[in-house]
Amino acid sequence: MPIASYIRPSQQATRRLLVEASSQALIAMISFHQDFIAGNLTYQLGDVYWLAQQSGDRHDSRLIIYEEILGNHEEPIGYDTGNRELAELTVHFLEVLKNTHNNRTVLDR
Repeated sequence: MPIASYIRPSQQATRRLLVEASSQALIAMISFHQDFIAGNLTYQLGDVYWLAQQSGDRHDSRLIIYEEILGNHEEPIGYDTGNRELAELTVHFLEVLKNTHNNRTVLDR
């Protein structure tokens, strides 16, 4: 059975998913400086910029950590074959999210 080809979602579908996710979970976001597909904060464009603006307008923002690194949207991901900085930053962000979630859970009890 052939594997389905990748289908790029529409911007409307992407933003709907981002709004739904950001209302329910903490967000850590990594963008690439040369990403002109998802965008970034440097050039103030795309869904990355849009999500940051949406989060910044709310007093209960779920966006807790953000980093922009060198690279582009279609750069290989992976420690051995791709962007090591991205792999290490992703692990760091997961630790921050876990610690933040655990601290908020304790405070909510």
